[in-house]
Formats: sequence, structure tokens, C-alpha cells
Amino acid sequence: MIWLGTAGWSYFPDWVGSFYPAGTTPSTALARYVEAFAFVEIDSTFYATPAETTLRRWAETMPAGFRVAPKAPKSLTQETGLRVPDIAFGRFTDSFRSHFGERLARVVVQMPPSFTRTTDDAWALRRFVEQWSARIPLALELRHESWRTDGFVQFCREQQVTLVGSDLHDYPDLSRASFDTSDDAAYVRLIGQHDGIGKDRIVRPQTNARAWWVDRVSDMIARGVRNVFIVANNHYEGHAPATLRALAEELTEAGLPVAHSAALHKCRPPSSIDVGTFNASEQSWRRPIFSPQAYPRTAFRRLRRSRARRFRCRSNHAPQLCRSPSRQLDDHFRQAEVGHRRTERAP
Repeated sequence: MIWLGTAGWSYFPDWVGSFYPAGTTPSTALARYVEAFAFVEIDSTFYATPAETTLRRWAETMPAGFRVAPKAPKSLTQETGLRVPDIAFGRFTDSFRSHFGERLARVVVQMPPSFTRTTDDAWALRRFVEQWSARIPLALELRHESWRTDGFVQFCREQQVTLVGSDLHDYPDLSRASFDTSDDAAYVRLIGQHDGIGKDRIVRPQTNARAWWVDRVSDMIARGVRNVFIVANNHYEGHAPATLRALAEELTEAGLPVAHSAALHKCRPPSSIDVGTFNASEQSWRRPIFSPQAYPRTAFRRLRRSRARRFRCRSNHAPQLCRSPSRQLDDHFRQAEVGHRRTERAP
């Protein structure tokens, strides 16, 4: 089975209208997400471990057939050189196993390009894999080409650890590398180039790259890999849901099984957006960030307060609102709310 998912689900306001229906808020986004996809990689866990109440809420929203892959916190992996504190890492993995059970597809451990195959780092990686591979399903993303050796790949195969295949524009030496070191699963991340593009439309189509990955996934399935997890980032083409929608169609045409593909095809973007090519009409589609049409009134007011807090002055005394920026912000919101009320009164 092929599982398609994005790197997270909370992208506001970019995904409202282009993927989520109008009126979707951050608190309801996950419920809308699981209607279209059967898999997600949780990118936010890379920066902080979520609270138990947050994990419980996620688990209650995700259906039984769903699959989830959290990224291990960088404070436990990258910042320690993979000399992970056992208690903290065990607490992180135990929380996800207890809440998600069989829905836990992989725990993704991402290491930076500076983590190379030196004697010390190789020892740390071997110790980490031998200690944790039997307890949790691991996926390793190693961004330095020194790890791409037959001996290391064989070691991962023996430990049934999945090596992540990546499509990285930032690291051409590793571009479109794919591994299937586990009979149970392969893991692919379509990352792209982090250059600050928007997240609501396709801006750089990767038609040839998608075709290349369809061939690689077909080979994996033919070799007996039972599950292939594919994650798309917004930076890959500009809009991750559109990337996966196009990829699902291409995989289906190749006769490959895609989880939840019927639901994915139903979630279409507005007709002005072409998921396969770039159209000039997309330039004028994007809503402004403070648009009241993109948020219901209560969420819009919360957004207003959160934006205002960013203009607080820091001093030795109690923080006070800076007059000039806050007045400009108030004027902007006052005009926006007047427009919102006019919209509501219109027949």
C-alpha cells in the first residue's frame, strides 16, 4: 500500500480555499485533513514535544486506518549528535505508542549534513539503532553522502530500519536518493528548495521528478515492500496537497494501490488553480492574511489580538503597546470588520 501525506496540516491562511473549505480554523483543520489523506508526518514535533492533551486530541480525531509519523525532537537527536538521553527519548516514543498504537507508522529521525560517517558518529548511530529499532519503527534521514555505503545499508536492512529517500534541491548530491532497507516499509520525503515561496498554489511543477518517483515506487512494490510512505512539503512545488493529488493520479494510472485515493480526488482546489501547471490566473487568487472571509468572526478576533501582541514594546518596566503600529493595526482591522458586517448583511 502507498500512503500519501503532507508534512503537517496547519498552514493558515494559505490552505484555506486552496485545500480546506472556507471557514476552517486551526482547531478544525485536522478533522478536515483526515477526510482527504490517510497519512501525515508531524513536523511540529521536531521543534517541541506536544503535551499529552494535544496527543490525546489528535488520536481522537485520527480514524483507525490512519497512519502517523512524528519527527523526533531535534533537541534529542540533532543537538546531541544522536547521543540521545534514554529517558527523554523513551518518554517521547512511549507517548506516541500509547496514544496511536498501530497507527504509528514511523518515528522519523532527521540528521543534518554535518552528521557525517566519522568514527564517533558511526558509533553513536549504531548504538542508537541497536537500542531503539526493536522498540519503535524507525526511519533515518541522513543528509550526508558518506552514509550511502553498501555496508551501512546492509546494517539497516538487518536491523529493519528504514532509510529515508529524499528529493532535496538544497543538496544535489543526495537528490532523489531512494532506499528500501526494510521489507515492511519505505519512506520518501519530497522536500524541495526552501526559498520562501507561498504555500497556496503550484509555482514550480515537478512533473519529471514525480514520474521518476512513480517508477521508483513501482520497483519497491515489485520487490515486495509492503508499505511506501510518501511525504510532500509545500516547498517542493508550492502546495503540498496539490502535489500529492497529482502524484496519486499518476500512481493510480500505473496500477499501484494508494490509500484513501478516492477521498483525495474529491478534495479539489478552486477551478482557477491548475495542479499540474502554473497559470497566471493564480497570481490574483491568494487572500490577504487578515481577510475576514478566510476566518469566522471569533477566530478573526483572536487573530487580531495575536497580531497586536507582536507590536508590544519591551522595556525594563511593564510592556506597553507602541502607539503608531497599534493604531495602524486597529485601523486595518476596523475597516476589515466593517467589510465583514457588510458581507453578512448582503442578500
